[in-house]
Amino acid sequence: MVKKTPINNRIKNRKTVFCQLNISKMSIQSEMALEQLLSDQDITAIALQETGNWTPSNGMFQKRKIFQNNMDAPTTKSGVALIIEEHLTPEHISELDNSEMDAIWCQIKFNNRRIILGSVYCKPTSSTKELDDLLKHITKVSEYKKKHKFSSILVYGDFNSRSTDWGDHTTNKRGKALTAYVEKEDLTLCSPFDYTFVCGTGGSVIDLVLANGPITQKLGSQWIDKDTELFTGAPRRGHYPILHVIQDVASIANTKKSCTDWKNANWRSWTDEIEANTWLLQLETDNHTHAMDGKQLWEQLLEIIQHATKRNIPNKIISSHSKPYWTSSLTSSVKELQEARKKYQRRSTPLNRDQLDEATKAFKKNLLAAKNAWVKERTEGINIKDSVQFWKKYKRVFGAQQDNTIFNLRKGDILITEDKDKEKLLFETYFTGEHVAKQVSNPEHDRKVGQEYQKARNEERGSNPNHLLNSEISINEIRDAIDKQTTVDKSTDRNNIHPCLLKKLGESAISTLQSIFNWSLKNGSWLWDTANVTFIKKKEKSTDCDSALIPLL
Repeated sequence: MVKKTPINNRIKNRKTVFCQLNISKMSIQSEMALEQLLSDQDITAIALQETGNWTPSNGMFQKRKIFQNNMDAPTTKSGVALIIEEHLTPEHISELDNSEMDAIWCQIKFNNRRIILGSVYCKPTSSTKELDDLLKHITKVSEYKKKHKFSSILVYGDFNSRSTDWGDHTTNKRGKALTAYVEKEDLTLCSPFDYTFVCGTGGSVIDLVLANGPITQKLGSQWIDKDTELFTGAPRRGHYPILHVIQDVASIANTKKSCTDWKNANWRSWTDEIEANTWLLQLETDNHTHAMDGKQLWEQLLEIIQHATKRNIPNKIISSHSKPYWTSSLTSSVKELQEARKKYQRRSTPLNRDQLDEATKAFKKNLLAAKNAWVKERTEGINIKDSVQFWKKYKRVFGAQQDNTIFNLRKGDILITEDKDKEKLLFETYFTGEHVAKQVSNPEHDRKVGQEYQKARNEERGSNPNHLLNSEISINEIRDAIDKQTTVDKSTDRNNIHPCLLKKLGESAISTLQSIFNWSLKNGSWLWDTANVTFIKKKEKSTDCDSALIPLL
């Protein structure tokens, strides 16, 4: 499918703009002009063709990563490159490298989806063989995308193929071949419908975009920058930069889910129900009606708590977009903004643009008012102790969300792409002691630890019940540990047990916990051997290295 994206020179400084350009051999002047273009137009990523044997100058393209195809060996290639802002976490996909092809491929994260981004070049020859080879290579990229579960493919290239289907004034063999390929592979082809290459006799439309996957729904306007001098030869003979808007909206669906509403719980009824059932459980255990070990006792207690929670604590429906300050007025403003945006996308008239601007201003005004009202409500009469908890919640609501997506990892020369293989590698790295073995040893520290260990082993504790290692866990110790849990803004564990539940337990439930802990201590059996682990990325570390992650339980 050919997607007509008309020229729109009025759209400037959009939040997410991609660009492509046949630079016709990179030079110092081109580098400086290109960096200025990236800054002026707020370009997030640019695909370059015919870069030649280019070595980027020091200090250029700060906070961006540069990827180039291999031009070291003697080659007939012309050179391609990608320059991508670091916040897209770009990574080179070396498995797609082809020594005979002018192509470079990277993976990026855009709108929380993994996308393959490529820059390709096909030389202008009368034969279609070179184009056919390139299209076969793109087919392999599509297969790689399916195998490794990427969301979409975005290919920027100078295909040197002409067709009236994308705005050229003529159609050649290559144009027919590319059109047939696009239809066969169900791709979307984007064109600005204006000359991307100009010369003394006119020009042609040969710089195109091929896309596949959900990203095709985000492709916006394209326009050509004819004013910026990039030393490509245009407007006498050369290429213009083509800028391409990608709609920067969250691609994750607003999925709704049910969760426990702890604030509206009937805690009195919850505690009474658990007390009655745990009292009966303790009575059965004491009378040996049902002999239970600690594991069975824990399973029974867990079932009692879960049943009481289900009956006495309601659920609430939340969405991935839920915010504590959200109001019905904001919902109305969002609907008006969406309608204005759709209207402008259908017809980009000045009147529709003004209406879109007014709807945007109204939404921002209402959003700011709602946030301020929420903060004012939470801070009126707040004491010093509560202010600490409020500040933590404030940062969670309004602060930047950390991206914890785990991209492909490397183990030696092997690329790990499957989720189950990533989990296995991370488990081996962090939970088998492998990361400790790799650390530099501290002889003095190791000596002191060894001495304390031997001291504990050799210590005569015999059968003295007052010895620390022989004494049972008391109810007071459990109560003290629960009281020390001052932070309630925590998530539930894998059994949906929230820290706030512990503070509501009665004497019978605490006594049951005491029996379980002492059984575990006496028998040397640890019941809680499974945990949900989240990995947080370290700063200034490569994303494909397993040691760049910190496990949090």
